[in-house]
Amino acid sequence: MNKFSYQLSPNGKYVSGIAKTDEGVFLQLTAYPGGEVESLEATTEANQELWFEEPAWSGNSRFVSYMVMESNKRQSSIGIYDTESESARVHRLKGLETEALPLKVIVSDDGKMALIVLDEYGHGRRIAMGAVNGNTIDVQYEHEIGADQAAWLNDDQFVFLGTEGTLYVYDRRNHELSILLEKVDSFEFSQDRKYVAYSQNGEDTIYAGKLQGKNVLSAEPIYHGVIPSKMYWSPDHRRLLVNGRKNYSKEKGPVAIEPTDQQPFIIEFK
Repeated sequence: MNKFSYQLSPNGKYVSGIAKTDEGVFLQLTAYPGGEVESLEATTEANQELWFEEPAWSGNSRFVSYMVMESNKRQSSIGIYDTESESARVHRLKGLETEALPLKVIVSDDGKMALIVLDEYGHGRRIAMGAVNGNTIDVQYEHEIGADQAAWLNDDQFVFLGTEGTLYVYDRRNHELSILLEKVDSFEFSQDRKYVAYSQNGEDTIYAGKLQGKNVLSAEPIYHGVIPSKMYWSPDHRRLLVNGRKNYSKEKGPVAIEPTDQQPFIIEFK
C-alpha cells in the first residue's frame, strides 16, 4: 500500500518506486533478491514533492530519474539520483521552445544528457534532449512525437517515435536526424543495443532485426497473432518477454467487436 510506479533496473538488481509515508514522499530502492529497502530523500527544498510517476533507469542502471513538483503546482523539475555516489540533485528545465509538462526522463549512461518526454497541455507531445549542467538541464533539441517511447543508443545518439510511426535516430554530434524504420507502433532495443524488436501499424506481428549503424538488418517476423504492449530483452539478448493482447473480430453483425486477452509469454531465439 502507498507504493507506486515500480520499475526494475536493467541489471535486475533493484526495483525503484515512489513511496508515500507520514513523513512525505520518497524514492525507494528495493534490492533483489534480498528485499532490503532504502528510502531516499530525493528532493532538495521543503516546497518540493515527488510525483507519482514512473521513475526511469539509465541503460547502465546507475541513474534513476523522476519528476518533482513545487508545492505551488506552478513549477515542475527533474530529479536524478546517482546510485554510485548515493546523491540526488533536482534540475530545472531551461530553454524549452514552448511551455510543456515533463512526464518522463531518461538519462544517458554517462549522466551528462537527458531525454525528456513533454506534454504540451493537450496539444500533443514532444521529445527534448538536454545537457545536465549543475542544477539545470539545458535543452538543445526538440521534436514532435507520436508515442512516449524513446531510448539512448549510446551517449550521443537516441531513438524516438515520430507522429507518423517513423522511428528516428538523432545524433547530437552532427545534429543529424535519420530514419531507422517506418510504420512502427512499438519497439524495444536489447541492452547491448545490437538488436531491436518492434511491431508495425495495424499488424499483430512482432519483428526482430540486427542494428548496424543506422540500419536494421535481417529483420523478419518472429511471432504472429499478438499486438505487444510491452517487450523486454534478457541481458544476453537470447530471449524476449512480450506482454500483449490477441485481437479477435466478428465478421457478422453491424459492429465489429474486438475483445482483448492479455497474454505474457517469452520468445527464445535459437
